[in-house]
Amino acid sequence: MIASFKNSQTAAVVPFDFESYGVFVRIDSNRQEMVDDAEAVVRDSMLNDIRVVRRKNFDVIFQLNRNQRGQRIIIQNGEEIS
Repeated sequence: MIASFKNSQTAAVVPFDFESYGVFVRIDSNRQEMVDDAEAVVRDSMLNDIRVVRRKNFDVIFQLNRNQRGQRIIIQNGEEIS
């Protein structure tokens, strides 16, 4: 599944978990503001046609990280895509 990125920042990050059109999605990060920004984009893009869920298994997991140099890294289901 997804590679874990453990540091002091990840402990306080709350992922955004939702369902839309039958697809269960998790957006996680090593920075809370990246999750919050992604949630705002999802809600706008999907015209708020989503349902927040609590579950352990997801069809798609996005990990949005920022490294020490400030570069953004996007991982989808364990594969780095950017």
